[in-house]
Amino acid sequence: MSDAGPRAPATAGASALLRGLQRLENLLFGHRAAVLGVLAALTLAMGWFALQLRMDAGFEKQMPIGHEYVATFKQYRDDLLGANRLTVVVRARQGTIWSKPGLTRLYDVTQAVMFLPYVSRGSVQSLWTPNSFVNEITEEGFRADPIIPAPSPPTSSTRGRSKASRARPRWAAMSARWWRVTRRAR
Repeated sequence: MSDAGPRAPATAGASALLRGLQRLENLLFGHRAAVLGVLAALTLAMGWFALQLRMDAGFEKQMPIGHEYVATFKQYRDDLLGANRLTVVVRARQGTIWSKPGLTRLYDVTQAVMFLPYVSRGSVQSLWTPNSFVNEITEEGFRADPIIPAPSPPTSSTRGRSKASRARPRWAAMSARWWRVTRRAR
């Protein structure tokens, strides 16, 4: 038996491939100017598209669009200071928060949030933190007084009214005054 029989079709296929490559080579090198022109046009087009690319590491592109938390964030986007924050709302179910139980609950929630792991205590803002201010415009200019000068829990020494509840009338009067002024301006 000879080995020439089975190799003949493989040699025929290989020679056909070689003939096809030879024709392609002759075609490309025979029309060098046209091939270089097409490659130059593709290079210019890709360069133009590359100049249109813009870096955009937008925060919203990293959020899962269909998630319910993201929908809530988008709903209250104008009221929130940023998405890298946690906003905790304490609301009175009955009456007002300006009562001793309401302010005690607010103080307890503030303390609980302050001592959560990885929370920057200086960035926590509440009526019970010294970084919350009442802003006032006086004849001398602007004045900002802390609502609570130092962290102090609501106690009976405040005679039924906490410092925050004593600060409320001034804050309420200022906001009512601002509302009247803006209503007149419209």
